[in-house]
Amino acid sequence: MNTITDLLGYENEYAIEEILKSFKITLLLNKDDNRIDKFIKLSNVQISLPMLIKIIDEYRPENIIKFVKKKSPHELVNKFIASIYYALFIALDLENRDYHDIKNDILTNRISAIALKFHYNYLKYKNDEKNNIHAKEQSDEFYERILIALTRVIEILAKFANYKENSMQHIHNVYFKNMQDLDKIFFEIISNESSLEHLYFFFFLDKSVSNYISYDNYREGINIQIESSRKLKKGSSKISMNDNKNIIDYLKDGYNDYKKLLGLEFKTSEHKKEGKYNVRHGILQYTEEDDLLNSIWSVNQNSNQEFAKEDTFDAINKQKKKSRYITKENIKEIPTLGKQRERNKAFSANITKRTLLLESNYEIPPLEIFKEFIKEFSNNDNNIKFIYDSIFLIDSVLGMGYTQIIELFLKSKKNIIIRGDMLIVAVNKKLFARYKHSYIHNNSNIIYYYIPKRFKLLIEKASNLLVELNIDDMNNEDQAKNYFDYINDKKKSFKYTINFNAKHMWKLITNFVKSLEYEDMTAIFCIGRYKQNDAPRLAYNSTPKESMKHSKVIEEFYMLLGVHDILGKLLELEDSIYEKSFKFNKIDEFTGSSQAVKKDIAIEFFHRMKQLIKNYKNTKTDFYFNLISIYTRYA
Repeated sequence: MNTITDLLGYENEYAIEEILKSFKITLLLNKDDNRIDKFIKLSNVQISLPMLIKIIDEYRPENIIKFVKKKSPHELVNKFIASIYYALFIALDLENRDYHDIKNDILTNRISAIALKFHYNYLKYKNDEKNNIHAKEQSDEFYERILIALTRVIEILAKFANYKENSMQHIHNVYFKNMQDLDKIFFEIISNESSLEHLYFFFFLDKSVSNYISYDNYREGINIQIESSRKLKKGSSKISMNDNKNIIDYLKDGYNDYKKLLGLEFKTSEHKKEGKYNVRHGILQYTEEDDLLNSIWSVNQNSNQEFAKEDTFDAINKQKKKSRYITKENIKEIPTLGKQRERNKAFSANITKRTLLLESNYEIPPLEIFKEFIKEFSNNDNNIKFIYDSIFLIDSVLGMGYTQIIELFLKSKKNIIIRGDMLIVAVNKKLFARYKHSYIHNNSNIIYYYIPKRFKLLIEKASNLLVELNIDDMNNEDQAKNYFDYINDKKKSFKYTINFNAKHMWKLITNFVKSLEYEDMTAIFCIGRYKQNDAPRLAYNSTPKESMKHSKVIEEFYMLLGVHDILGKLLELEDSIYEKSFKFNKIDEFTGSSQAVKKDIAIEFFHRMKQLIKNYKNTKTDFYFNLISIYTRYA
């Protein structure tokens, strides 16, 4: 029982069999979702998914309390994880359906993922509260508002998914066609004031039956009634003193709290008042992207970072566009320093959130959708399309960027070369101090890692084609634009909506590294693409020159995306099983910062310091204190 309790936070016997059935089906439908392993760890349970399924199957409660479909049963009060699976059980009619009945139902699968997403993020947030001394604990009302909103979404979408009338096409196109998370799609639709969808949802108050939600789309001739597992109450309107029968305000409130749950950062702020410090522990709230933020672009001509050409082109173009329209009339004066600080904080929060590459960043496509998308890149009937497809596939896995890949094809620079199955990358020397001494490591400025053999074949063929095409400069702005236009056309013609920036494909592999909970410095060294705020971290880091870790990451990502088979079609090779190629088995030399003291010298230093402290008899002098301080500081 402990395992079940730890995972669900629920010890009651009411509806436990039904909740566990819902939980089990959700796990089976989403068995490839990496959030499962993560919330199992967060629950402090050391168990595999197959073993968890077995425990659920074998669990027999001592006292079985008969399950009755109740509105908001008191047994589930403040049992937020159990409640979401309870709602899912009722919404999907799991009383009469089993896993085998719905395993091939894509919409049911996507709806169940809403519960899984809440489960993981709830545990993650509670863990952050526990381990961060500055975190203000959220009230039960905070989680209750989120739970209610998500319950409504699950119930509505489940009813929509089973709607079989002729007007189903409208519902499918609006709520299901986009392949992002269904909860995000729904909340964004009802929050869009330019759309009419938010006008179609109502509380319907009927004492003779039970209160229910009504979707009344008179334009499409759709009228759907949705029962709820929770009590439905009318409330006061935000814009008048009348009763509010439209549920959108409440859903929006829940969505605002949910966004905080998904993307919250903790901070401490201090306010000085009348000579005293009033310390306030607060929370940096979720900040919506500001349009003005998108206009802030700069091209740093003297930077130590080597910007990719595509980034520079983009920055210059945006600068030009903005400069055309900015006039004195457009410049709004900020009235007070306080308003200026608030605006600065909002900008800073936005920039921070964008650089974190969180799971809530919807510009990074779900891997299952991206895996389907890259199957479109197997052109071998046109030389220039072959080049473009090659660039995109390499960039998707290695994250090198258009410029570096072209340089690799042309063998035009020494900062990135291929040798056998190894990719050798030069690290920016300007990141590191040049100070050298006999007692510190003299680290290398190159790093190398293995790539799959088919990538080597692809690079060789692309190199030969570029020579045949005799294109003067593939790295100029026009050629780069042709490539990115080609990718954007592919995105538009794809059967699903997919979001990513072709100029920043490195975010995919970086996000994958974070999903594995690896340190990301090695990946940044190998990829050679980083943001300016990563430079200080890089300056004090070192990593093995022969990167077995990154070789394994590349290999795993390559296999996960199914690139091996795609390259087989592109290169017209016979089908074959992928064979692992990396061979590193030792660490002899490091790349990066040279400020680490050699091991033997460090041991000798502490040994001598310890002897000095031990032999010095007068413990009440400044000299003795300084010895202890130096030893402690360097230790």
